[in-house]
Amino acid sequence: MIPEANHKHLEPFYELLERISHRPVRWPAVMSRGIAAEYCSLSVSGFDQWVREGRLPPPLPASKRWSKGAIDRAIAKMDGGSCLSEEHDEAMLLDKWLSERHV
Repeated sequence: MIPEANHKHLEPFYELLERISHRPVRWPAVMSRGIAAEYCSLSVSGFDQWVREGRLPPPLPASKRWSKGAIDRAIAKMDGGSCLSEEHDEAMLLDKWLSERHV
């Protein structure tokens, strides 16, 4: 969906949004087990296995929620950071674009 001429300044936003539209634009900072599993592209049982093995962090204290930041750090630690590259870069570009326009 490319904007009409009077919205030309939004074109980069729409192009980026189209590239990442098959997944949420922003993942929540704190996620349920199911959402965290989806974020990691794992089944819930696979996610549980990775948590048991220590590959991924346990839930936040006194909760059944996971920190997105803790998951990101655990994944980056596993591969030296390359797992996060494309999706992470696109999300950062979108965040930057939105903040520059005070959206």
